[in-house]
Amino acid sequence: MPGGPPGPFRGGHRPRRRARALDIADAGAKNIVRADTLMAHLPPVTWNDVATKADVEAACDRLGDRLRAELSHAMERKIRWMVRFNTALVAAALAADRLLF
Repeated sequence: MPGGPPGPFRGGHRPRRRARALDIADAGAKNIVRADTLMAHLPPVTWNDVATKADVEAACDRLGDRLRAELSHAMERKIRWMVRFNTALVAAALAADRLLF
């Protein structure tokens, strides 16, 4: 079999490449149809409804400020709780020391 595989596909991979190219083209056409279907179901919007880079950056800044404020408030509450707890613990330890010794 020096000339390649027996049968009608003696020319090598050319028929397979063509079939693969047709498969890719068919898949591309299906994706275009799917994209068109998806776009048809989107609500109509104008360019005024599209966010700009500045809009996104401003929203990120506001979100960052809000998160920092919430984190600061939560940490302040935790620190106050720890100070109260440790004060009570020290007071209990001192009271126990006075009672026992």
